Amino acid sequence: MIFPVAGRITLSNKGVYMDNRFINRNEAHWRIHDLFVQEDAIVSSIPGFKRWSVIFEENLQQIKIKDSGKPDLTEGKTEQKHYAREDLVSAIIIVADAVNNYAAEKKDVELETQSNTNDSFLNSLRDTELSEKSMAILNLTGRIEPALEDHGLAAEGIADAKAKLQAFDAARTGKSQGEETSVVATKTVAQLMSDNSSIVANRFRRYIRNLEGKQPDFCARYHAAKRVVKLSAANKAKAESDATQSAQTPSNPA
Repeated sequence: MIFPVAGRITLSNKGVYMDNRFINRNEAHWRIHDLFVQEDAIVSSIPGFKRWSVIFEENLQQIKIKDSGKPDLTEGKTEQKHYAREDLVSAIIIVADAVNNYAAEKKDVELETQSNTNDSFLNSLRDTELSEKSMAILNLTGRIEPALEDHGLAAEGIADAKAKLQAFDAARTGKSQGEETSVVATKTVAQLMSDNSSIVANRFRRYIRNLEGKQPDFCARYHAAKRVVKLSAANKAKAESDATQSAQTPSNPA
């Protein structure tokens, strides 16, 4: 369920499929939204920035509507796949970085090129493409696995990435045809959250960078607002209070 807190919406942590990753990220997204509402003149000064902020808000409102009750079976499985995808990307990046560092040190240009990737690229891939790319990166470790320990990647890290790939493949292929049709018909909370995370990572950051010299206070408040809180329950209330106070601090005139 969703409850209003300090003028915005927060996801309940009592849902079956809504864990702290979603709750914390949703909190950060609503803080960004609140700041944009307060500083609409700055956001609207760049028309493209304003258009993306409207899409961002529409996604938040859809999340609010969709999280009004327990997800159905199809949504639950889709949320699981979303989590598995996130876990896989995080694990594969660690492997790719270690291989890339090894290749750079050995001046192996081909291997350096093959292992050169980032979160944005992996997140842009379709499920099948991500699985194939992840397997390709893991295959790069075969002959050099012992040497990768010098670059911070132990055998356990490679094994973990392989397990994450297996979990992702199981999650993405574990739907019936009827469930696939249902998922295509409407976006789930996980997909909407992913869309907004992509907007923050790939759109807002570019507009904020454009404004750094013109609106430094606004940009500082934005960076504070988007920080995902990952604290214990005892400290979470204080962190939310600090973030709200930061978002509400009047900006200096341009």
